[in-house]
Amino acid sequence: MPLSYRIKIHPRARRIRLKVLRDASLEVVAPPGANTRSIRAFVEANRAWVERVRARVGAGRRGGLAASGPFPTELALRSLEQVARIEYVDADRPFSRWNEHDLAVGLPQRDPLVARSALVAALKQRAAERLAPRFRALAGQHGLVHGRLTWRNQKSRWGSCSANGNISLNVRLMFLPPELVDYVFVHELAHLKHPDHSPRFWNAVEAMLPDALRRRRELRQVDGLLPEWIFSEGK
Repeated sequence: MPLSYRIKIHPRARRIRLKVLRDASLEVVAPPGANTRSIRAFVEANRAWVERVRARVGAGRRGGLAASGPFPTELALRSLEQVARIEYVDADRPFSRWNEHDLAVGLPQRDPLVARSALVAALKQRAAERLAPRFRALAGQHGLVHGRLTWRNQKSRWGSCSANGNISLNVRLMFLPPELVDYVFVHELAHLKHPDHSPRFWNAVEAMLPDALRRRRELRQVDGLLPEWIFSEGK
């Protein structure tokens, strides 16, 4: 049976690109002038990849019901290969406190935005404790020296590297598999040598991570692994 998909013509697209959306539907981004026959052939040629990503997105959605919000009961921390249970308690002011693998969140009232801020703060703390050492180890492995390392909850960027070598990483990496986290780490470390996205930059990325192209492609399809509450407004 042919795969179902919808076509989105993008004026700046240079080639046909596939995107599995959060609802597991398939979107084909195509340049102006692309004909339906070539699009259909491209989709069928990549059927195995589409079905693999759809299965992962579907599993993430099914497994994320308890984590969707606005008051999730668990956090699927794939980067650590752990699932953290969340307990909400009454408190005079908001707080988050880790206890081994589980998390206690104190709330003065059942406000979804307050809960979200507490959860994001907890993720930043956990990332600084558990993922930052991995980042520093990769930097040392490749003889790279970076500046300050910070964690943020960004809407569209997984990371950034400033001109003076300060690195900012997205706390949403906590929900991604380790191999995709490592790709983002390597990507930002390569910017210490090459601040642009020139061929020299991509060569540096692939020298550190030979299958970087595959991981980069998979990173574009991870929305289904992120809990719904993380997309809400707020910090």
